[in-house]
Amino acid sequence: MAVLQKQTRTLLRNLLRSLVRSLHRRPLRSPLRRPLRRPLRSPLRSPLRRLLRSPLRRLLRSLLRRLLRSLLRSVLRSLLPKLGVYWNWGCWLAKRWAGSYRRWKRSWIAAGQNCISR
Repeated sequence: MAVLQKQTRTLLRNLLRSLVRSLHRRPLRSPLRRPLRRPLRSPLRSPLRRLLRSPLRRLLRSLLRRLLRSLLRSVLRSLLPKLGVYWNWGCWLAKRWAGSYRRWKRSWIAAGQNCISR
């Protein structure tokens, strides 16, 4: 219960802070006018943060998603038969995690109801 209270409190605080920030006019970014609340970023995390903030973010996210999807698919394809796992369970997994349901359905029908080999 206490954990939940703390989570809601922090959530509310963050919401309030972001609201206040959005209401303020953004000051000119100069090294002298650094906001006091925010600690200096560690040098390890800042380039990653900057990358995430840049327009490359969407591209990176889609690439990562595609990579994860293909990885998952290959793992499912190779492991499930070895483990003797029920095929429909694999289909369910593929449906849950392999992107769009319509595409999964189409490929599933095309593959003759054997959705792992999609």
